[in-house]
Amino acid sequence: MNAEAAVRDYLAYLAQRASPHTAAAYGRDLVQFFNHLGGSYEGAPPCRVEAAWPDVEVESVTRLDVRGFLSRLAESGASRTTLNRKLGALKAFFRHLCEGGVLRTAPTDSVHLRRVEKKQPRVLAEGDVAELLDTRPGETPLLLRDWAIMELLYSTGMRVGTLVRIDLDDLSVGLDWVRVVAKGGKEQHLPVGEAAVSALSHYLGARGEILSMPPRGPVRREPEPAALWITGGGYRITDRSVKARVRRHTQGQGLSASPHTFRHSFATHLLSAGADLRSIQELLGHASLSTTQKYTHVDLARLREGYEASHPRAGEGTR
Repeated sequence: MNAEAAVRDYLAYLAQRASPHTAAAYGRDLVQFFNHLGGSYEGAPPCRVEAAWPDVEVESVTRLDVRGFLSRLAESGASRTTLNRKLGALKAFFRHLCEGGVLRTAPTDSVHLRRVEKKQPRVLAEGDVAELLDTRPGETPLLLRDWAIMELLYSTGMRVGTLVRIDLDDLSVGLDWVRVVAKGGKEQHLPVGEAAVSALSHYLGARGEILSMPPRGPVRREPEPAALWITGGGYRITDRSVKARVRRHTQGQGLSASPHTFRHSFATHLLSAGADLRSIQELLGHASLSTTQKYTHVDLARLREGYEASHPRAGEGTR
């Protein structure tokens, strides 16, 4: 089967089961891999599905081809995380071909992911979050939108990809609950704190002005006036734009944060305040408790303090 046809079929399949961001990333990785096999690999190719495709059959791909691709990436300076992500995309693609009967075995079966040292999540101090969010970035409609976005990110711990997909009718009447479709297509109803409710209310009062603004530059998509978070002309805001706005506002306060930093801070601060791990797991939408447990390391200092204050033989008087 021709590689281009196989990849296009797979991406159509993936579009029904994964986020647009994931599907696009897998598409770029697969195009880069087959460009490598066809001899047209470059260090930073455009990796677009619409680009010219080499004449490669998926049945001809071998384990050595996969290893050669990963080695070339490593030589060009790719990190272990990048290599693992690209290998993950290849494994999923070839597994799909095996399940569909195109291949009997996958050339990636005997190629294993490299162990990556787990990095501890970056977390903002509670005082820094309070100072950041208690100071509105401004009173213009767009700044009220940005303020509400940051409040909701911290109030719910949702991912930025989940945030940008929220529609107006996903909000409860009192704005204290929001319905979201999280990673993996899981529907959740998340509670919204009072500070975020207030910020949302201010934003919704100014949202009509944003709707009437002209769009910035050429836009190749349709307006979505039902979207909660919009840009001028009623276009749904993108996750890239949210990341840029959050970075700009936090840097203005002398901080370094992304939307995911708010998610990490949300979980860590809940744990520090005594919330149980299972509840945090449910709020974050983690399928496995082990994923949520990465936040427990941050709370070791508080755990030690509590231990020394409570255990009868932990204090100095026992020595």
